[in-house]
Amino acid sequence: MAGETSGEQQPLTIKNVGVLDMRKASAESFSRPTRFDDVGMLVYSPESRPLLAQAAMGDVGLTLEASTDAQLVQGEASISAASLEGRSTPLNLVVVGQVIVDADVTAEALAEGLGELAAIGVVICPERLGGMVQSKLAHHTGAVKTYRGGDRLRLINGKLVLDEALLRSLPDASQIVVVSSVEAREILPNDLISEKIESLEVMGGTVRCRGENAEAIEAVLDRSMGASVRAAPVGFIPVRRLRLNRMTLGMLPGRRVYCAETVIVCDDIEAEALQGTLEALVAEDLLICPARLQAPIGAVCKLADTKPIFHEGELWLIGTVETLRQSRFDFLTGTATLVVTGALQVDPEVEPATLYERLDAVHNFGAIRCTPDQEAALRARLEIDAGAFSETTESEEDEGSPGMQNIGVLTL
Repeated sequence: MAGETSGEQQPLTIKNVGVLDMRKASAESFSRPTRFDDVGMLVYSPESRPLLAQAAMGDVGLTLEASTDAQLVQGEASISAASLEGRSTPLNLVVVGQVIVDADVTAEALAEGLGELAAIGVVICPERLGGMVQSKLAHHTGAVKTYRGGDRLRLINGKLVLDEALLRSLPDASQIVVVSSVEAREILPNDLISEKIESLEVMGGTVRCRGENAEAIEAVLDRSMGASVRAAPVGFIPVRRLRLNRMTLGMLPGRRVYCAETVIVCDDIEAEALQGTLEALVAEDLLICPARLQAPIGAVCKLADTKPIFHEGELWLIGTVETLRQSRFDFLTGTATLVVTGALQVDPEVEPATLYERLDAVHNFGAIRCTPDQEAALRARLEIDAGAFSETTESEEDEGSPGMQNIGVLTL
């Protein structure tokens, strides 16, 4: 078999690509055997469609046909009156993300200025244009959400930080539409909320506020958009993330603290300092703490209402995308506790015995990619299994074959 393939070009592998745009690809692009693997979305044109048959497909999430002149947008696309006016040809769009049609767009401008729209994500538009936007969608994966217009409309394309100064600047009975989320960090006058906001629409996001304002915000919130309210308990100071060490413990904004995300208690804190500084802690997400501080933390935090991890040895917290290599163990004294909330690739060179012997515990909330033998060792230490394991195969470890990988958007 090897003798039959000698002299042939090695196949080109294109893998781990978010968006592969081959609308303008030519026959020369496929002059050698080509394989697509782990591609989120593949976009092709009527002209390049025949080339698809020349490539081997493995794990391609979505294929989409679009014209070669369509604009490819990854992220958020805004369609405004200015973007549609004075065009010699209609605007064609392919959007991987959110599409927002602004309130100033007229039906006439949309009919004449927008050609075809393909969207992988939520499309948000004025209620009066909902039907026309639907008719423009050549392909859509997601939902179409509409909002009401008017002189009192405030469309916030992003996160809204709601404070008293902003509230007082609004017309009475304003209709607020927020595309992302709302955060009200300070305690606001409840009568001012009722006076200034007639309706608050949050497109599938979250309203974070103080407990003192929760009832007033609930009264004006339009829940048809999937929004929810997460309020700090009355009398508690909210913080987003909290890493408690000797320095930050003395800088807390108050003795009663509410944290919406992960709380990490560092090993340099003494139990006496913790008890003398912190009166109460509400940890809505993970609470990661050295095992020796379990009793003093339990005295100020209701452990039944959170997800506590009490660890021995070093803490290895993987919150993004990382590779665990043998050198990490070479510099480790004692054992470590591995907590994965992001994506972890275990280097195939790490021996399974090393994982078993040097890790005290494994808590997986994310994704771990490793060999089958490494997975067996990790599972032997697994205490929380709320994530996923996937296999690193021998073919993935072979670097002899040319290829392109780990690319957000690739155009052929």
